[in-house]
Amino acid sequence: MRSPDAAAPARLREEVAGLAGQARRDPSDLYGQLLRENVAGAIRSSFPAVARMAGKAVVVRAADAFVAAHPASRPQFHQIATEFVLFVQGQPVLPSALMPIIEYEWVLLQVEIDPAALSDDAAGSTDAAGPVTANPTLRVVMLPFDPALIDANDSLKPAPPRPHGVYRTREHHVLTRPLTVSDCLLLDRLEQEEAMTSRGLAEAVEPSLLPLVPDWIGQGLAKQLLVFADQKDTSR
Repeated sequence: MRSPDAAAPARLREEVAGLAGQARRDPSDLYGQLLRENVAGAIRSSFPAVARMAGKAVVVRAADAFVAAHPASRPQFHQIATEFVLFVQGQPVLPSALMPIIEYEWVLLQVEIDPAALSDDAAGSTDAAGPVTANPTLRVVMLPFDPALIDANDSLKPAPPRPHGVYRTREHHVLTRPLTVSDCLLLDRLEQEEAMTSRGLAEAVEPSLLPLVPDWIGQGLAKQLLVFADQKDTSR
């Protein structure tokens, strides 16, 4: 089945394109005003810390610049966040200090809407007898600031970059946890095989990590950083 856009008459497509072009060029145009307000609202909803730290005027100017440069006539709400991040990465519309924060908030959004889900079977169990795997929503990111301070401050002091794991729990909470070097090494080895038992992981890692494996798996299951392999579910 063809989409409605594909079946639209050429004249209608030209009129829509003309309307969108006028909206991009003229902020005072009624449709242009509505479009900019919608984009600014999407920015504030998707990136609340950035919007708060930047201030209303900066958000409005950023939305205006984004709309003026955006090629689509009808950008969908769920696409705006990703496209806006790509836009600001190439255009100096936000203070440079806010770039790591908007990229972090984009990761939070991606984890929140990730279609992967965890089943409730054996929820809360830390008996690591079976094969385990990383939480399917997990993203590992380097953050040059302390994310624990992001909600209580209007600015963040730079800090040495540190790895963090961002993931969603069975209760649909998005969590950010700092990771140690050992965490990263064990996660990397675990993800190479997709799923491993405690014994299998212990046999596969460097000798210096061997004593850490049992407690690491137990704590990972308790925090839902790890899940049992048979608890992964790709549907909500």
